[in-house]
Amino acid sequence: MKQSFLYRFIAVILIMAICLPAVRVRADEPKNQQDTESLSHTFFDEDSDSDNNDKPDSSVASITDATLGDPTKELNCKAAAVIDVKTGNMLFEYNSNNKYCPGGLLKLMTALVVFEKGSSSDVVRVSGNKYYEENADYMDVVIYSGEQIPVKDLLYGLILKSGNESAYALAEYVSQDAKSFADDMNSVAKELGCKNSTFSGPNNDYASETSSSAYDMALIAAALYRHPLFRTIIETENYFIPATNKSEERELWQDNRMKYYANTDYYYKYHIGGKVGYSDIGGCFVSFAEKDGMTIACVVLGANPEEMIYSDTVKLCNHVFNSYQRVYPLRNYKLEIDPGSSALIRNYYSNVGHSLPYYYLNDNICINVEKGFGEEDIRINPVLYSEPEGDKAGILEIYYKDKLISQSYINVGISSIYDKATNSGELATLTVASGADTNLSSDKDSSIKKIAIYIILIISVIICILLIILMILSHRIRKKRKNNKKPEIDRKTRSGIEYAEIVKYPDSKNDDKDDNNHSDNDEV
Repeated sequence: MKQSFLYRFIAVILIMAICLPAVRVRADEPKNQQDTESLSHTFFDEDSDSDNNDKPDSSVASITDATLGDPTKELNCKAAAVIDVKTGNMLFEYNSNNKYCPGGLLKLMTALVVFEKGSSSDVVRVSGNKYYEENADYMDVVIYSGEQIPVKDLLYGLILKSGNESAYALAEYVSQDAKSFADDMNSVAKELGCKNSTFSGPNNDYASETSSSAYDMALIAAALYRHPLFRTIIETENYFIPATNKSEERELWQDNRMKYYANTDYYYKYHIGGKVGYSDIGGCFVSFAEKDGMTIACVVLGANPEEMIYSDTVKLCNHVFNSYQRVYPLRNYKLEIDPGSSALIRNYYSNVGHSLPYYYLNDNICINVEKGFGEEDIRINPVLYSEPEGDKAGILEIYYKDKLISQSYINVGISSIYDKATNSGELATLTVASGADTNLSSDKDSSIKKIAIYIILIISVIICILLIILMILSHRIRKKRKNNKKPEIDRKTRSGIEYAEIVKYPDSKNDDKDDNNHSDNDEV
């Protein structure tokens, strides 16, 4: 039994050794072709499924094909903004800095503060604040004083149902009270670069004292989209809050009519999800859409009638998708620096054993440009620091039509630039931009790694084969020894029987003789 188990174990190891190269190759394949194209490839981003996305869908209502000719005349809303959530580039603005009451959209800022300062795995014990008792008749989610409920479930209630009570409970969880939470909201907004926003509290009870703009709401939406749980929530049509110590199971539904396929009046096939709000200026909507690898957040403020938030959103999304494309300007870029003109090299690297340090660029940095642009419209300006700042040697300024739209760090040596680009939340690819020793290029490093992997695999297979051979030989030797011991045991057994017979019979005769003697004596 043990040997059978051992053979099966060795067989599994062999299968894994054979399959590992294939698995390794598949793991090294890019998750997104747009994120890992070689520098030798074209300057443009090519999506493998773009053809499928461009095919018309006859089952979708005509709202999907709505277009925007003159933005200033065809929009119903008072203000709008569209931002690429991955690059941070603002792609469309209409009265984007005008201040309005965002209504229920202010809860997006509430959610962002919770994501930044809390943990979705925490469990909140709802306080005994009289707020919950006084607003019991107006609750959308319905939570109770003393209820123990996870932060994650409160976030679902906040975003799917726009629950005022969920917002208030989350504010107490993060900052103990609504006033302190408002301070946190304004602090996070300032860090994002919001310039037209003032938040007074976590929910609609404070909406009249809250102001924001389409531009600021676009920044907030882009920051939220970087949180995986937020993306999951806005893509969810309905959600069940499990039973707690104070309540039975509760079901929540998405309050977003663009999400449901059955509603052909407003369904939009590129729509991911979003958050609806209402205020004194009309309907407000922050939504997310994705097409051809471009993910955008669209903000519409003050649509009247309220249903026009959906048609305005579709027009804006189609306008941006039809007008812009993503470009990776650093993939064909080579950084060339004159050692004689670089204060950084003269002052800091003079005692290093090579004339130039190794510079690494983030070639996953992307920008949004108008379709049909010319390469001369993009200009890259390297700026080296006079003194290094950690592993940063400088920045690359990326200009489009003489407007600075992106920046990326120039890193020196072996370093991580995963989250240091000022405009990208994507994972970075380290690309050697220049250096004295060209044999340290990324291509050669990759080849060396592959060769090392194959050598390790070959050695592993050889070791497995040797182990199998040793096991077979060991099994044969044990079997042979067992066979050799068996005749010897048989001989000993037979010898014991013969000896017993030899000894037994004389004893038996003597015993009979003694019995006869006793008989004779008895008779006498």
